[in-house]
Amino acid sequence: MMTRQEILKTVRKVVAETLFIEEDGILEESSLQADLGADSLDEVSLLMAIQDAFTIEIPDEEALKIKTIKEVVDKVAEKKNSQAALFAPILEVIREIKNEPAFSAVQPESDLADLAFDSLDLIKFVMGIENHFDIDIPDTEIEGLKTINDLVACIQKRIT
Repeated sequence: MMTRQEILKTVRKVVAETLFIEEDGILEESSLQADLGADSLDEVSLLMAIQDAFTIEIPDEEALKIKTIKEVVDKVAEKKNSQAALFAPILEVIREIKNEPAFSAVQPESDLADLAFDSLDLIKFVMGIENHFDIDIPDTEIEGLKTINDLVACIQKRIT
């Protein structure tokens, strides 16, 4: 799990690259518009870059409320904590299917194909995830899931 300081460091880097400004001028209390000169288009670009950098999704209605670097860091921390909370049950479902209690090779970045599920295992996996989280994942969306992080984002959309 990332610390707040690690998140802030990455946010500052992404903001500097996206807005073409020096990192030194980016403080936690900096306003995106007033202090850093971001216009609405810059804010959209920045949000996309932040989501890519942290492998998270921030819904538009939440993104509209973000006005400062501190709020960006807070939102990233919230989303990363949420991802971490979802990872453990996913790992449990994988362990049950693989029938290996100590199965620990899976990380949030792991490719789902690396799990080496056969077709029956894949069905058990999806059903296990749907049952655990009390959600339905359409087949068309399942086909697009490539990593554990993709699955976490899919689950987050359905439980929030």
